[in-house]
Amino acid sequence: METCEIVWTPISSSPWGSITVGYFRAEVARADGASEIGRSQAFATARADGLPHRFDRQHNGYLKALVDQLVADGWELTSDAGSNWWSYRFCRLVA
Repeated sequence: METCEIVWTPISSSPWGSITVGYFRAEVARADGASEIGRSQAFATARADGLPHRFDRQHNGYLKALVDQLVADGWELTSDAGSNWWSYRFCRLVA
């Protein structure tokens, strides 16, 4: 059984810290380290903490597209969630 979790990955921020650009990424934990299996389009967030906003429709749209991609690839959403609102966890059987 493999498991994966969606994480937020910041890639740049403005010099004043008011805008952060990043993306959601799906990671599988493996013995040799985490492996990326999918990612959303990069987008900007204007929160002071540099995190995506739970109630932003655009941020949710990018997350939904990644979730839909994982499900189409055979991953099943679990009831176990990570520590952030975007931290969905998935599992799938490995042949």
